[in-house]
Amino acid sequence: MSEIPIDPRDEPIELVEQESHQQKVVNLLELTRGSEEWQTLSNMVEKNQGVLAVAMHPFYHLNYVNDVYEAGEGDEYDFNAERINRDIFMARVLKRLINRKEIPVVVFEERLEIDRAFKRLKTKNPNPDSPNIFMVPTVYNFSTPITEGQTDNQMTADSLKSEQNWDNLADILKALGVNKIIVGGMYLGIASLSSSSASGPELIKPYQEQRKDQGAINVDYDVGHCIGELLKQLAKRGIIVELSNFSYENRRRIREIEGTIPPSTLENVNDSM
Repeated sequence: MSEIPIDPRDEPIELVEQESHQQKVVNLLELTRGSEEWQTLSNMVEKNQGVLAVAMHPFYHLNYVNDVYEAGEGDEYDFNAERINRDIFMARVLKRLINRKEIPVVVFEERLEIDRAFKRLKTKNPNPDSPNIFMVPTVYNFSTPITEGQTDNQMTADSLKSEQNWDNLADILKALGVNKIIVGGMYLGIASLSSSSASGPELIKPYQEQRKDQGAINVDYDVGHCIGELLKQLAKRGIIVELSNFSYENRRRIREIEGTIPPSTLENVNDSM
C-alpha cells in the first residue's frame, strides 16, 4: 500500500521510484579511505571545522505506520499524528541539507530500512559536486552499527562485536576529521541514575564530563534509546557529542535537568521519551 497521505500544502516528498541521476547511498562503514566519496566527506567536515550532523532513525514512526498499513491493519490503530508530521518535516529538512552540501550529514538507519530512507531523501536534481547520501546501517531497534555479513540477532547477543563496531565507527569518524557530532532524531530516553535501566559508570561518565565542560550544572541523569546510546558510545571514544534542535522536546528537558534553563515540568525524570 502507498505511504500515508501528506498535506498537499507541503512540499512533496519523493517516495515513488524515480531516476536518481547517479545519486546513491554510500555506506560509511564500507567507505574506502582515499576514495572520491571519502575525500568529498572529509573536505566537507574540514570546511565545517570538524563538526558532523547526524540524523538517528529519522523516520522511525513513519516506518512503523507504513509497516502496519502494508500488513492491512492500519485502520485498527490510532497513530500519533504529531510524530508522523515530525518525521515528514525531518525528511524535508534532511533532503535540503544533504543536497546543499553546506553541512556534512550522515543518516543512521536500520539495515532493512536503508532503501526506504533513500527513496525519501533522494532528489531529482542532486548536487553535482556530491550527489551521494552517506548512511550508517544499524541493528533493528538499536543504534548499534552493523556491517555486511552480520545479523541483528548476532549483534544484540554479542556485546564484544557491538563494541568492535562502535570502535570501527569512531575510528572512521576521526580519520575523516570529525571531532564533534550534533545528533537529531526521534527517540531519546532520559532516566535517573538510580533507575534499573541506567548505564554503568564506564559508559555514562565520559558523556557526563562532556556535559560539564559544556556548562551543565547537574549531570546526575542517564540518556538512553537510540540517540542516548549513540551519545554515550561516541563520547566514550573521545568524540564530542551534542543534541540538535531536531531532538525536539528532549533537548529542552535535558537543559532543564542540567540547570542551564529554568525548569518547566520535571515531575518524572524516569524513562522519559
